[in-house]
Amino acid sequence: MALVPIPQLPHIQPPTTYVDPDQIIALYTPKQHPGCAELILNLRGADGKVRSVFADLTVAAAVLAYGPFVPVELQRITNDVATDYHVRASAIIELAPRPDGHANLWLTNGDCKAITPAAYAAVVGALAGPAVAAAGHI
Repeated sequence: MALVPIPQLPHIQPPTTYVDPDQIIALYTPKQHPGCAELILNLRGADGKVRSVFADLTVAAAVLAYGPFVPVELQRITNDVATDYHVRASAIIELAPRPDGHANLWLTNGDCKAITPAAYAAVVGALAGPAVAAAGHI
């Protein structure tokens, strides 16, 4: 495990936090802080809430620094729900299609995200490639 420094937003103390990048399982641009990346960790706090870090980086910079991630589009429920979401493939525990064409994406931290039909197809395609290649080597 190697901890890397992550700059936080200027109003958050301490200004830098240290995180194992392998424990960043998803990231997106939060509506309340455009231009930054909220890094979702593979951890829940004592209160049961998913832990995250508001990094003073764009999503593109965070993807390059801490990736690889699979981009997925979340099902928009309200205007406050981010639709541009990036998930670490190794953090996906289950991808469950629903009758309406959408799918539930379950992550290692217990979080469940509803994704669009197009995102479901993209995730299946992205994950099937390595699985098919691995199956050929068994």
